[in-house]
Amino acid sequence: MNVFALLAVLAVIGSVPPAGTQIIDEATNQWIQTLLIQPNRLKMRREIREMPRKNLHDFFRALNIMKNDRSLRPNKYDALCNFHAILKNIAHEGPGFLGWHRIYLILLENALNQIIPGINIPYWNNTLDNSLFDPTQSSIFSDHFIGNGRGLVTVGPFAGWFTPHGPLHRNFGRVNRLMTTRDERNVMLRFYLEDITYPHAPNWTNIEKMHNHVHTWVGGQMGKVESACYDPMFWMHHAYIDCIWEKFRTKQRMHDIDPSSDYPFFSYGKQTHAPNSQIGFGWLLVRHAVHEYFSHNFYQCAPTPSCSRSQPNCGSSYLKCDLTRDICVPLVNLPNL
Repeated sequence: MNVFALLAVLAVIGSVPPAGTQIIDEATNQWIQTLLIQPNRLKMRREIREMPRKNLHDFFRALNIMKNDRSLRPNKYDALCNFHAILKNIAHEGPGFLGWHRIYLILLENALNQIIPGINIPYWNNTLDNSLFDPTQSSIFSDHFIGNGRGLVTVGPFAGWFTPHGPLHRNFGRVNRLMTTRDERNVMLRFYLEDITYPHAPNWTNIEKMHNHVHTWVGGQMGKVESACYDPMFWMHHAYIDCIWEKFRTKQRMHDIDPSSDYPFFSYGKQTHAPNSQIGFGWLLVRHAVHEYFSHNFYQCAPTPSCSRSQPNCGSSYLKCDLTRDICVPLVNLPNL
């Protein structure tokens, strides 16, 4: 993609450049513009345990390089994360939730590709961990993946990270719960964006509400909107939520519903979620983020590993097939690397 291609697409979907209010320092805003127009290739997002180890290590390494790059204040990683707190009223509690975070994921993915070309954000399907008797024992919380889940993060790729909200820490399993496969099925029973988002979706189909439970279950920085992004788990969690949404949009297409037009123009709740409000990134409006362009041209989601008695291989050395339930479950209590 180049700037002319993006401008052409935005012209088609009705973009009007904003008057130019600054929400963050000019250097960061200019960097965000480069991420919006960065050339891309179609990427495949995979469940983190299915991702080839080299690719996963490249992802972790790029995040650490970004965290230590102080060409922007306080560093490039935190500079991007600041948007999540500053724009929280646009990003949450309304139908713009899914689209806003989709653009945000693309920005990070493009930023990481400036460091190491070919980076894909893995998604964390936490329903796999919830299938365990004790999800806190999952190997996802080890230095094989994202580090320990209780107390200061002292192992794994983000050990010793310091954030604007203090040292990176987690407090998993104390409140709320992880998502279940039933949660995803309930979302898939609906047909329109307003059926699965605030302000009208009931709790049992409200994907943002489900996602909130995971944030507070992890705890630490992840437990609050203002600090969640500073834990890199944020991106892997949101990549999974985005994959559910794309699956939902695939169902919409099968029922002759155009996902690009599926934004509630009269029942969106808070004014910050009005379809013609600015999304906070460049000249994009809230309604633009539901356009097909931002999925078809940037990434696809690989299916979550599955198994059965006839095909008991989960395709990952970190998952095993539970033959009593015909599901893949994480290994537990792996030794540190």
